Amino acid sequence: MKIKILFLGLFILLLGCSLKVNQINPKPNLFIKKSSKTIAIVFDTSIKNNFTIPPQNGIEKIKVKKWKDSLTRGFKNGFSIFYKIVDDPTKSDLILLLKGTDIFFEPDPNEYNSDLFFENDLVLSIIPKIKFSAVLLNKQRKPLKTINETAIAKNPITGEFQTSKGVKSAVESMYEKIAKKLFQGQ
Repeated sequence: MKIKILFLGLFILLLGCSLKVNQINPKPNLFIKKSSKTIAIVFDTSIKNNFTIPPQNGIEKIKVKKWKDSLTRGFKNGFSIFYKIVDDPTKSDLILLLKGTDIFFEPDPNEYNSDLFFENDLVLSIIPKIKFSAVLLNKQRKPLKTINETAIAKNPITGEFQTSKGVKSAVESMYEKIAKKLFQGQ
């Protein structure tokens, strides 16, 4: 494992720059029943719009810009087909409370055949993931359903310019999991 992290660090170092996630426009594919209800999204105070992910898994720090804006875009793009989106949660029938959305990156497990590395092995790709927690609340702010899971990007990142695209995919996966777990049967 330490060798994987070392090679991943060398991969990022060889890129010659730091990674960053810019504002994204996720478009999740949701399969839920259409409703006449209104819905709003609310973020826990721990979710920031601009922040830096500290070094992890041998990867240098990553600057994230407009995270809450990106999450809001993904929410609206996915749920506006099925619900009427409102900005004021006090005027909504349902509230999606995002309690946590922690981004992290790991080496692509499909890249390796074993845990053993040889002299010429290099980490060539990483997978963005989001550990998230969400609660669906009714108008009285009573919890209806909760979810605590990890969303995984559909494709690995193989270069510095794919970081935002990879995180976009992880956000789409997050909303797809939220829809399946929290909105089936609503």
